[in-house]
Amino acid sequence: MPLTEEGERQARAVGAALRGREFALVLSSPLLRALDTAKLAGFEPEVRDDLAEWDYGEYDGLTTPRDPRAGSRLDDLALRRSWRGEPSSSSRFALTA
Repeated sequence: MPLTEEGERQARAVGAALRGREFALVLSSPLLRALDTAKLAGFEPEVRDDLAEWDYGEYDGLTTPRDPRAGSRLDDLALRRSWRGEPSSSSRFALTA
């Protein structure tokens, strides 16, 4: 799915804000939206397949406050505790793109 006009505008704005700064390395996933964003911001990123999206099974799309293991209060400790242990049986942890 390509960037919207607003997404393109935002990418150019990031490029303008970062103009004049030097970066040792700029990385991008191989996904078109990520590459387009980097290029519109004025970068020629190194593409890394391992930056593509991951499939987290039943945890896909959950934010930490909705993760049943995180408890009712979001803080650093809850965040660290929420991802300890083994993934559920439906989690594949495989690249999807």
